[in-house]
Parts: sequence; structure tokens; C-alpha cells
Amino acid sequence: MSQRRKLKHRMHQLHEIRNIMDAMKNLAVLETHKLNKLLDKQNTLIEDLDKIAEDFLGFYPYPFSNDDKATDCLILFGSERGFNGDFNEALIEYLDRHLESIDNPDYLLIPIGNKLFSRLRDNTHVSAFIEGPDVAEEVNSILNTLLTHINDLQSKYPELNITALYHDAESDVVISRQLMPPFIYKSGKQATYPFPPLLNLSPKDYLSELLDRYLFVILQEIIYNSLMAENHKRIQHMDGAVQKLDEKTGELARQYHIHRQEEITEEIEVILLNSPVEPENTNPYDSQ
Repeated sequence: MSQRRKLKHRMHQLHEIRNIMDAMKNLAVLETHKLNKLLDKQNTLIEDLDKIAEDFLGFYPYPFSNDDKATDCLILFGSERGFNGDFNEALIEYLDRHLESIDNPDYLLIPIGNKLFSRLRDNTHVSAFIEGPDVAEEVNSILNTLLTHINDLQSKYPELNITALYHDAESDVVISRQLMPPFIYKSGKQATYPFPPLLNLSPKDYLSELLDRYLFVILQEIIYNSLMAENHKRIQHMDGAVQKLDEKTGELARQYHIHRQEEITEEIEVILLNSPVEPENTNPYDSQ
């Protein structure tokens, strides 16, 4: 195969790769539009639950507190797939810094996402691995698996501090968010309303139901947020990769045209060399 044909074949391959990357980018863009709507609804739910908790705890205070002797459980929301830059690496770097503030060495880790777990596979603190979502429709199934594991840990560790580490889509940085115990600063605050809420359950049972509902909603919001940030990273990564592909394709195209021009020149030379040369006319009468 001539060099020109090799270049043409390579350009065709790069063109196919670019089409695949464009498709991946478009899917990520569509996913962000979907997640934007879900996050708006989720934020409204969290605000309502915060108001309900503040109203309830104003009349039925509960002694939420951070116990130094409690077991720390860190949930890390990574990615299931790649092509998202330093998404998982940044999360692990933040984890290392966060662990410096934990006094209890017997902490637990729950990595979510296959790409993240592959980097923490040998960590002895990992108590469970949970697959991450590719699209928003998979979030609830993964969330149910996560809640089941949290319930198992709560039965094993009566005092459990749960913290989520994840990428925030709005600020584009990794943050930590305490999930359990919740409402620490709401308990004991002065009630906003003059009369207590009318309950159909005992305050203890109501608080238990409220905590379960709050944990579900807040985890759902965090997973949506992390998935949104992951897709933002993927779009940026695809843009950079496509730009490099275009630059490489442009360079190959220049080389292709150079080789093509050389082949044309060689063909012309061959034609000229093989063309018959007419002999000079030496008849003296022809000049008369």
C-alpha cells in the first residue's frame, strides 16, 4: 500500500472516531437537559423537607450530635464510565485530604462507580462497592441498593456518621456533605409557629419516617448532581478530544496532498520520458 493510501485509510479511521465522539457528546448534552429538570424538582423537595423538619424539631427537639467515637462512613460518588477527564482522580485526592480530619481510623468507604472502584479495589476500608448510573433512569435502582447497605451498617454500628463526597455540578469542585446525623442545627431552635404540627404518628415514629424520607431525597439529589457534573466533564473531554482529532486529521490531509502532488509529478515525468521523440528533418530540399 502506498503512503498516500495509508494516509487516506488513517483519515477515514479518524473520521469514524470523531463521529463516535460526537455521538457520545450529544448523549451527554441530552442527559444534562434531563438532569436539569430533575434537579429543580429535587431541590424543591429538599427545601420542603427542611421546613418540615424545622417545624417538627421546634416542638419535638431531638439531641442530634456528632459523636467523636462514632464510626465514619464516607460515600464516594464516582463514575461508572470513562471519558470524563480527572473526575475520579480529583475525588480520590479530596478523599485523602478529608481523611486527615478524621480521628477515628476505623472509617468505612462506599465507592459508587466502576471506574472509581478500580482505583480503590485494594483499600481495606471499602465495605461495599455499588455500580454507578450511566443515565438518570438508573438512579433509583442504585439508590435502593445503597440504602439497603446503609441500613445494614446502621444495624451493625449504632453510632454512624455518614458523609457524601461528590462533584458539585454548579461549582465544578468536589465537596463533602454530612447526611447522618441530619438537622443538627435545627433541633432545639425556637419554633416558628405558635402551635405544634398535628401528627398521626408518635413523635418518635414520625421522626424515623422523616429521616428515612430525607435520606432518600438527599441521596437522590446528590446522585443527580454527581451525574450532571460527570456529563459536564465528559462534554469538556469530548470537545478537547475532537479538537485534537481535527488537528491530526488536518495534518494528515496536508501530508496526503503532498504525496498526491508528488505522485502526479512522477506520473507526468514518466509520461514525458516514454513519449516518442520526433527526429529532426535533415532533407536539404525541405528548406527550399
